[in-house]
Amino acid sequence: MLLGVPAMKYSQAMGTFHSFTNGFLAKWILTKIKLICGRDEGTLENLKSIGIEENVQLCADGAFTMADDARCNEMVDGVCRADEFYRACGSADSRLVGISISSVVEKKCGKINIDYKGIMVDFIDKLNRAGYKVLIIANGARINSQKPRNNDLMICDAVYEGVKDKRMVRWYHKEMEAEEIRAYLGKCRFLVASRFHAMIGALEQKVPVLRVGWSHKYQEVLDFFHLGQYAIDFSNLTAESLEQEFYKFAECEDEIRGKIEESYEAVMESSRKNIEYVGAIVDEIVAKSAKKKKILDYKNPDKYLGTHVACRKGYAQDEGIRENAASGGMVTALLCHLLKTGQIDGAWVTKTKVENGVLGYDTFIAVTEEEIRGASSSIYMNIPLLKHVDIVRNFDGKVAVVMTPCMLHGLEKLMEKDAGLREKIVLKLGLYCSGNHSDKATLLSLEQSKVSLDGAERLYYRRGHWRGLSSVVYKDGSEKTFSYSKTICAYKNAYFFEKGSCMTCQDHFALAADISFGDIWLKEMKGNPIKHTSCVIRNEKA
Repeated sequence: MLLGVPAMKYSQAMGTFHSFTNGFLAKWILTKIKLICGRDEGTLENLKSIGIEENVQLCADGAFTMADDARCNEMVDGVCRADEFYRACGSADSRLVGISISSVVEKKCGKINIDYKGIMVDFIDKLNRAGYKVLIIANGARINSQKPRNNDLMICDAVYEGVKDKRMVRWYHKEMEAEEIRAYLGKCRFLVASRFHAMIGALEQKVPVLRVGWSHKYQEVLDFFHLGQYAIDFSNLTAESLEQEFYKFAECEDEIRGKIEESYEAVMESSRKNIEYVGAIVDEIVAKSAKKKKILDYKNPDKYLGTHVACRKGYAQDEGIRENAASGGMVTALLCHLLKTGQIDGAWVTKTKVENGVLGYDTFIAVTEEEIRGASSSIYMNIPLLKHVDIVRNFDGKVAVVMTPCMLHGLEKLMEKDAGLREKIVLKLGLYCSGNHSDKATLLSLEQSKVSLDGAERLYYRRGHWRGLSSVVYKDGSEKTFSYSKTICAYKNAYFFEKGSCMTCQDHFALAADISFGDIWLKEMKGNPIKHTSCVIRNEKA
């Protein structure tokens, strides 16, 4: 923004601006923003109080229009079918109450000597005695962290441990995708919410919500549905008040559902306005830029992908290959096919290894399908492969190589000067690359996830569906997994620990390869039960 890049605040609550410093800085910054989407009328009033009105629009929270995920819905449906606990859930006869428990509300209650955990335990016990089943939900979760920030797992564990009849309660100690949480919320008859986006998810599923919270932003979202009265401020929370308010709320179920239905389409349309405003701003920028130079040239894909004859997507038919692959396993499957059919005698591959608790790598010429399969999966740390080019020079036979773009460019220069390399390397496979990182990104992620390398033999950066999970495999056959997207991927996306040369690199698609391979981050692929790989075929030989 300060450098001239247009900025927009997507639907957000702002204010109040009580202090002079807060108001002064807010006005100085917010007036420079292209557009502010206020999430509620209170935000609009708060902005007006510091003189900001012209660049403001009212939009419901963007999460209202988050699309459902068929895979998550199917997974949750499967859990419910297999567990008698969920019988009748989602129907008019349902007695299932969701309770979204919050570490933030727990902390705020603790500061004023309110026993949030005890109140929730008591409330669940009373619901159970009245015949209600309870689903405890952690809307914020960090599975390998013991810190409460954005992490409801510990307080949910404590509440579940305290309830008397665990047959009447379900609690899943794990990180869930937002779509999975929402699928569970849709099974509930009511939700008692201490987390903001759990409330949003329930309302999107047309589930009545009783709010137990701490900010005006909860109240004002409920006001979109004319349901602002169904709220308890944490400062007034007692076991008695929560029970009384719940039964008043439950008695008004038909009226509440009617109000949700009446307001539903208007709220969804208001939420969609966020995207419409973003689109209008981008169109305006592109229109202005077109007079100078084009930002994106859709008619010239070679400009971005490099010279190519075709782009394809696919996956390995062998499920065993896909299981360990970062995406669809096409590279591994292709190498196995080339070896089996005699088109190559070996493949230069690389995999992680752990020796004496130290993370390293092993790069070698694989001469069997088993060795190729064993080297499957991407590696997200800097490896100086060209230091090991002599393994090709000393190999007797035809070789396919697998490298990142920069390594392939270096290999090309070596091949120009070395006829022996040119003769031996018959196929160059490139991997899409957004940047290379030191091992610090990996080691810090392991430390934060409390996953040790002691006794380990290998690290897999990504396995499993969609973005996948990271995992460490130990010599005794055991395995520990941790979140890839919230650790290693987060550092990658923020360019932490990235090589300086990567910051100016213009080749992300391995232009020097015969075929380039990489992930497909299209939304429609997230719901596909089979991971796919995309590839760019660059010449007729390939």
